[in-house]
Amino acid sequence: MVFVNSSQASNTFGDLNITPRIIAGTNATETYDWMVSLQRGSDTKGWSHFCGGALVASDWVITAAHCLDNVSISNMRLVIGAVTLTDNVSDGEKREIDWYSTHYEYNDSLFFGDVAMVRLSSASTKTPVEPITESEMVGLEQSQSLRILGWGLTEEGGSTTPTVLQEANISYQLPEVCNTTHGDPFIDGQAGLYWSKVMCAGEEDVTEEDAKDACQGDSGGPLLWDDGNEYKLAGIVSWGIGCGTPGAFGGYTRVASYKDWIDQRQTGLTVVGDTKIGFLGYGRKKAADYRLINSGATPHTLISNDLILDTSDTFGLGSSIDGISVNGNSEVTITVNALGSYLGEYDGVLKLNSGGVNFGTRLNSKVLYDLNTNTLGVNWDFYSGTDENTEHSEPWFETSDLEKGLVLRSGGISHGDRSVLLMYVKGPSSGDLYLKFDTKVDAEYSYDNVNNIQKADYLYVIVNETASNSVSVIESGWSTQNIALPDAENQIQFMFFKDDSINNGSDAAYLSNVRVCTSLTDESSCNQLDTWNVVDTSVTRLDDYNGPEYVIKRKGSSGSLAWQLIMLAGLLVLVRSRRERA
Repeated sequence: MVFVNSSQASNTFGDLNITPRIIAGTNATETYDWMVSLQRGSDTKGWSHFCGGALVASDWVITAAHCLDNVSISNMRLVIGAVTLTDNVSDGEKREIDWYSTHYEYNDSLFFGDVAMVRLSSASTKTPVEPITESEMVGLEQSQSLRILGWGLTEEGGSTTPTVLQEANISYQLPEVCNTTHGDPFIDGQAGLYWSKVMCAGEEDVTEEDAKDACQGDSGGPLLWDDGNEYKLAGIVSWGIGCGTPGAFGGYTRVASYKDWIDQRQTGLTVVGDTKIGFLGYGRKKAADYRLINSGATPHTLISNDLILDTSDTFGLGSSIDGISVNGNSEVTITVNALGSYLGEYDGVLKLNSGGVNFGTRLNSKVLYDLNTNTLGVNWDFYSGTDENTEHSEPWFETSDLEKGLVLRSGGISHGDRSVLLMYVKGPSSGDLYLKFDTKVDAEYSYDNVNNIQKADYLYVIVNETASNSVSVIESGWSTQNIALPDAENQIQFMFFKDDSINNGSDAAYLSNVRVCTSLTDESSCNQLDTWNVVDTSVTRLDDYNGPEYVIKRKGSSGSLAWQLIMLAGLLVLVRSRRERA
């Protein structure tokens, strides 16, 4: 196997370009039993290191929240206590992930709350590292020596990664120094909060050749303080202005600020589930289930005083959780609904409190326009596009095709974007039922023989967000595709993806002749009845919008309404939209 570091996505911090992240380090001179390598891949295709972490208890690893963005635990593993990353990693333990929890404060633009706890599938026999206490943290002095570890890039912009664990000593910087150097980002409109939960470290007045720093691939790894007897975990590698840039310090999650949250994940309640509830149509709702897990032996009962109350028009609780009891080492399921009251993309927080410590999970939803069209041969509800500048904002629209006549075409998108079309179709009361549709893709298709990679823009169709019930289309000519309708009500997503490569053709997908069939082979079993359409009027439409001129004329208008108070079973879902409203 070849170990290759996978860089995380860049973000902006003030006016500077920052990257989540040892520069000028040496091979490890000690054994760090609790050092962790986060890897993705498989036993057949090989594993690649992409982030670091630290074992803080026999069942628990701590890392940066951004390390777990857009990754699946099904193709991840942890290697604990290794020094050299080789094919067989003989000096480390390999563990799979049971589940993980990122902090509800996590902000992926500012790397605030950039911390996550990972529950191992089986306990490690390695010795954990102890997190630093608040009293120890405030006792650190300016320029006091701290240590960073990692298998990340050893040169900014390079491609060389070490197989041997690297270490370097860097200088602690007081919060006021961090603030003077990098400014004070507002968190929830508050000044002075950022550097109470983020720390910085690095060297002052040094040349680029002498600078020591973390870099890509070191994210999630430890920043250590030596108390004279043992190392303690002071920080988590989070972000940096480049790698080893003179005059700039690296940013680290301040572990002492999250110690209560870290402790409670091991003994208390945790909300676990996908933070992205995903796409839904305007005026509809979409449910997502979350696991409420009790990791301790003591039962916990949620009562009204345990809930933090607020208002929300974009997320709500499926049913009351007041009085729900979660026995020791067990779990229950709770449901959160994304509400299509307003168009656009929304971030929120499902927040609870147990034992005086807040916990919860972030939420995200994307509400799409409704399109009034019978272009596809059916009088159903369709949804596509938003009025925001996002990677899914461009809607499908009507156009003429020489072979099919009037059809729907995916929106005009840029490289790396997607155009999404939603429909909601009923399933069978008995027997099998299929959605059939005619489609084509007029876009890039090529094959990289050197790297053995297919490069193509493509249409991806998925039912109820179940990967096993999906189809990908790259054919340039019209073809008939089908997909099963397994549930009583089914959400079907048509997503045209444009990769980061070349332009070709019209760079679009086309759709025509949607129908429901009881047979895959017999077209006479198909029909386009209105009754297959799933109607949902459970959510009040609160937006007053005028879409782009080329968007199909939409059904009616909801008018301009003020934000409403929705209080559901004492549950707070705190919502911060990405666009401001008056």
